[in-house]
Amino acid sequence: MPSETSKSDPTATAADVCDTRSCYQKPVAPFGRNYNAAASPIYQTLRGAEFPFGLFDPEAEVIDPQAQALLDRSLELVRTLKQQNQLLNESGKVSSQTIEQLASLGFWGLRGQKGHGGTEISYQCFTKFLTSMVTLDSTVGGLMMVQGSIGASGLLQAFGTLEQQQKFLPRLVSGEKLSAFALTEPGAGSDLTAIKTTAVLDGDDYVLNGEKLFITNLCPGRIVSLFCLIEEQPAVLIVELPEEENEQFRMKPYGLWALKHTFNQGVQFNNFRVPKANRLVPETGNGFTIAYYGLNRGRLAVCASAAGNMRTMLADLIPWIKRRRTFGEAIESRELVLRRLARLASLIAGCDALSEWGAWLLDQGYRGGLECIVAKIFASEAQKEAAIDLYMKTCGGRAFLHGHRFGDNIHDWLAPCIYEGEGELLSLSFINTLLKQATPEDFEVKLDANLPSLPNHFEQLALFAIRELQASRSELAQMVKQYGKELADRQCLLVDLSNRIQKLIVMITTLLWGAKQTDESVRQAAIILGLELKRALTGERITPAELQMMTHLGAS
Repeated sequence: MPSETSKSDPTATAADVCDTRSCYQKPVAPFGRNYNAAASPIYQTLRGAEFPFGLFDPEAEVIDPQAQALLDRSLELVRTLKQQNQLLNESGKVSSQTIEQLASLGFWGLRGQKGHGGTEISYQCFTKFLTSMVTLDSTVGGLMMVQGSIGASGLLQAFGTLEQQQKFLPRLVSGEKLSAFALTEPGAGSDLTAIKTTAVLDGDDYVLNGEKLFITNLCPGRIVSLFCLIEEQPAVLIVELPEEENEQFRMKPYGLWALKHTFNQGVQFNNFRVPKANRLVPETGNGFTIAYYGLNRGRLAVCASAAGNMRTMLADLIPWIKRRRTFGEAIESRELVLRRLARLASLIAGCDALSEWGAWLLDQGYRGGLECIVAKIFASEAQKEAAIDLYMKTCGGRAFLHGHRFGDNIHDWLAPCIYEGEGELLSLSFINTLLKQATPEDFEVKLDANLPSLPNHFEQLALFAIRELQASRSELAQMVKQYGKELADRQCLLVDLSNRIQKLIVMITTLLWGAKQTDESVRQAAIILGLELKRALTGERITPAELQMMTHLGAS
């Protein structure tokens, strides 16, 4: 939600973002005791005997003044460049001068290790800052998202040897080199088992052949973490591209409506040689382990980005509804318009809650696969609804004029429904993880829930969500009994139940988060989201009291 100081200026400061939270990253190994999916809060909620309230309650931290100053300077630089029309080059891409000026501040090393010159902020602080940067400029925010989450830098820090880190990280952290993540192929998107790109060992090099596409931040000279097959097994190579194309590698440009201000293109490799020493090898697992480590962080970054984009929509709508008059009155007096603002505020609250919760879990060492899926699906669907049903409809026909924010950004606002995993396929993956090696008895245990003390509205809705989660466990048990091994083929049933469980998780996360907020409008937004989700699950009609609550929030 925009703070009181940001209502006239939608671009928050780093202080708004981090509040009292420490921006320094906790050094957590990716294979600690909490890495396994079975230790996650969602898994414990659906297959454990006790509701893990402590894992839905992020701990407070204290911000470091030096980190806050860096975040503030970064925001101010981007704000200034935008005002001076110097952010983009003549081709409409983020200019090399912008990248260099950000590098001089230490921007590209926000998540980098201190030993290599980085600031090493926590992922919790990073996602909050990402929301602010996206509110200010979504393109720079998107580049930072790649550099700080799914790009080569993060994977090297988690899985690289000391030699690999010393070779690549100083240049990545300084901004001398930017990174990208190459996973998707013409025949392999959500199905990573369909990957065809291969790397064959030849002496001290791997010989790389294949094609990748939809790679954000890709151009010659970048450092790419690339997913491929080595001896028919999934693997990840750190590939340093030459400064110019040659016979061994070629860029493959294509027309892409989304991400038009970034370099998003494909690449073809033809006997391209990569040093054997550039292969990332996890202590346990294989290339899938590395890929999902990056994807989890990327999915959470999608949620934080959606919170920023929807803030921008809200900041646009507030002055617009004051100016726009129909039948002799400004439309800010119309209940239908105020309800849209309240709905938009509630979606922002949900994204804020999910991104803060998920980032805290990652900082603690949890794998976060289930939690990041919930955050990504909720945020991408929320942003789609906000863009079309709330923003576009309120702006009216002007939304389709050249130069309007809607037309300029609609593809970017819809694209998250697809990238980082298409929503329904992720929902299927979510439920299949819960069902893995499950028996009916795994879900029949009575869930013991000692609800912490919450204000009235928050408590009532949280109790409803917990009761429904218990009912979902019973439904899972019944489905396992009824279908047995055939359950995997009941995709529509599984996705329907998955979506129901996800809504309940969003309810609980947002309510526990909202109950701790001090801004009354933010608290009301969290309650409104809880009520909306409850109605979606029960089919109940909205009450006059709930409509009045939404109207009051919209007016505020």
